[in-house]
Amino acid sequence: MKNHPAYAGVRVSFLLNDLARLGAHYPPALDALRVRRDADRTRFADDRSVALEFGSLNHALGEDQVTLAAFDQLPADNVQREVLGHQVFDLLLAAKRYPEAAAASPFAEYTAHFDMVRASKIPDDAKRRFLADLAGKELEALAGAGKLDNARELLKGLFEYDHSEATVSVVQEHVKRAGHPELLLQQPPPAVTPVAPPSGAVGL
Repeated sequence: MKNHPAYAGVRVSFLLNDLARLGAHYPPALDALRVRRDADRTRFADDRSVALEFGSLNHALGEDQVTLAAFDQLPADNVQREVLGHQVFDLLLAAKRYPEAAAASPFAEYTAHFDMVRASKIPDDAKRRFLADLAGKELEALAGAGKLDNARELLKGLFEYDHSEATVSVVQEHVKRAGHPELLLQQPPPAVTPVAPPSGAVGL
């Protein structure tokens, strides 16, 4: 796999998930993943790709807490904190460790991800649900970390894309958890495009 860099993403996602599912029926597969994970544990602090593999192996094994423990042991200025932090973003969010969560998911990176998914060919209903969840989590991290300008910008972009009740409900829960429910009240209503009358219609 190392000779095929185009498959780097697959190697730390689909492949590991498939091996973990295999491990449900063939435990030696899980043992092999843990051996690889433990080897990475001793050398990820100086190598971004190893840090990514370490976190991905833990996620496939259902052991994200191991990644979080390693994240907490890294010095604040260690560049691998962002790699591991991204992998335990949900755990940081659940613990309301908002500054660390916001640092692990920079706003510019979120925006690029949002735009990429929005332009994808994912079915519209699934796309809206995914983007509402993605935006809600990022919004909570930003608001909780005091990055309110970014939070407002996020909401503006999200609601321009989708202002449905379902999406509003998702983000409402997140801003409430972050202690900033006023963010929703500060958003202007979505613009309504006037509908032209049918051709040849006569006004009353």
